[in-house]
Amino acid sequence: MIALASRYDVVFDAVAIDMALQPDADTAEFKADQAARIMKAVTPLTPPEGIKYYQDLARACDLSSPLFIQAYLTILLIERLLQTATFFYVLRMPPELAAFRWVVDAKQAGGTDYERLWRSLILPLTQSNSVREPFAMIEGGDYSHFERFYVDSTSVPEHLKSYARGRGGLNFGLILSEHFTLGESVSTPGLRLVDILASAFTRALNGTLGGSGWRGLGGLMVSRRSATIKFTRLKVNGVSWSLNAAPYANVVHDLEAETKAMFPDVPVYGGQRVSLVL
Repeated sequence: MIALASRYDVVFDAVAIDMALQPDADTAEFKADQAARIMKAVTPLTPPEGIKYYQDLARACDLSSPLFIQAYLTILLIERLLQTATFFYVLRMPPELAAFRWVVDAKQAGGTDYERLWRSLILPLTQSNSVREPFAMIEGGDYSHFERFYVDSTSVPEHLKSYARGRGGLNFGLILSEHFTLGESVSTPGLRLVDILASAFTRALNGTLGGSGWRGLGGLMVSRRSATIKFTRLKVNGVSWSLNAAPYANVVHDLEAETKAMFPDVPVYGGQRVSLVL
């Protein structure tokens, strides 16, 4: 399957957590801290719809730890993947950015419970992050197919305008909800392919799959200046951690050595000069 995916301009990305380094106490403390941080945004001037928005987000921190961790990592993955995908395809196949189709494995994610989580937590948190953080673009790239997802500062919800810094953001309601479906890997070829790739990635790090089973997987990833594979821990005030001390360090280094370049070696789509802008 890796060889099959390698024939196309597929982008595979991953955000990982080592659960052996994630004690339950750290997760509980992190959830409580996140809820407190969310409610700090509520002021006497916050409109009713804003108060409800933040209360709903804070209540989401009461999720079971496994579901909370899954949602948190999903948000990180969406943010990384969206930035990487726009960089990668805007220089190669701009029409690919005209729509985003999200297919979630219903069995693995918990079915309709995860769909509600997608709409009530993942979508609004990703939306608020997009307003707070600049979305990088490539000058000279063809964003004509992607521009419908932008919103200007006047369209930002009232309770998020204080974070907009005079800019707008991305309409994640459109990006994440326009084409969202629950599927079964047994009947959805694309989902089955992702399931196989994700399983190979996980087993490679766990040491339960030999090199012949995952070689080439890194070639589906796009190289980044920082770590191509994002590892995270849920801990208040962060924590120092070294990949080189992990038992799977060599696997990660081998995967990253296979990655493909963000920018193509041949003239980019439309022959435009490119540069990065924030």
